Amino acid sequence: MSAEIGKTSGNVGMSLTVTGTGFTGTVTVKYDETVVATVTPDASGAVNATFPVPPSIHGDHVITVSDGLNSIRSAFTGGVDTTTGTGLLSPLTGVKADAQAALTWQAVTDPSGVTYILQISAKPDFSIITLQKQNLTLPRTPLTSTEKLEPTPADGFYYWRVKAIDGASQ
Repeated sequence: MSAEIGKTSGNVGMSLTVTGTGFTGTVTVKYDETVVATVTPDASGAVNATFPVPPSIHGDHVITVSDGLNSIRSAFTGGVDTTTGTGLLSPLTGVKADAQAALTWQAVTDPSGVTYILQISAKPDFSIITLQKQNLTLPRTPLTSTEKLEPTPADGFYYWRVKAIDGASQ
């Protein structure tokens, strides 16, 4: 019995193929502990399964091919990040904004999907977070009446930043 994966590293969402021979019965393919494919071997015991690399943290993973009696494990380095950075669009730096401003930033795309984390702070080093919104799916968000920012002193500012998180948690 043998099994091979088409590539030993790649991005979340890429297509990955596992081939093998000598299997007897339904074959399950797992990416770590997640079942990603189930196939029936042909008359000679050969299998071929193609699946997308699931969302996972960048690093080492195990692909297991098993017919219930025998298992073959292969190493795979997955979750390689291909996300590009985001840029803040509005409000612009140095511009006085409403307490309930609508914040917008450049959209980020990634085959594994993207969510955003928005942080606002009165400290330029973000040592104290005034407001944080997580799991945003659009590159914009208004501040609601309950998220309204308190006025700053005449010489004070609010700072904001956005982080894009892809399916590889990067």
